[in-house]
Amino acid sequence: MGGRLDFRNPLPYFRQAFLETWYNGNHNNETEFQDLKKKNNIFVGYIATTTNPLGRSNIPSGPKLNYVDYLQEILQSKYVLSPDGDHPDCHRHYESIGLGAIPITQLDPYFYSHLREGPIIYNNTIWNLTELNSSLPMMQPRSIVNRNMVFEEYWIEYVERIVGRPLRWWDVNQNTKATLDQFSLSSSSSVQIYNLTN
Repeated sequence: MGGRLDFRNPLPYFRQAFLETWYNGNHNNETEFQDLKKKNNIFVGYIATTTNPLGRSNIPSGPKLNYVDYLQEILQSKYVLSPDGDHPDCHRHYESIGLGAIPITQLDPYFYSHLREGPIIYNNTIWNLTELNSSLPMMQPRSIVNRNMVFEEYWIEYVERIVGRPLRWWDVNQNTKATLDQFSLSSSSSVQIYNLTN
């Protein structure tokens, strides 16, 4: 994450990027943000080969970016390359979904069916960018990304749908569930303000 001390806790920076792109007058609605404001088709971030040398040897890699620039690239992209690392699931899947991009993964659709509402691209084996660009409309027709998947409340409701009844998920301090307003106010550390949407 650039090695800077302030990026060792990336949550405040992600929170800022997410909230700056949530409807706040910069765009009329989520469809406009996701379809009209995206300048790049596929973002290829830095893909380290140390975590999975055999599985990542044929996957393109971009330059190392600091975390704010990395989030900016995701914000401007429709899709994000997100191959397996030392584990199949990673932060990049959720960072992409939260910022309105579809992750292109190697995930198994059965074991990771909980991400279907993202949407995401499962079991990708095409890593040549030219071929991938021409294949994307057939693999995953562009749809609005469910950015709510980054909220605890979404997953609480997801689990309750799966088990078929309400469960006790109360915050013992507040006796409530998390809301978008709480998410935006919950940072305990001060963050230097970056304008990530320009």
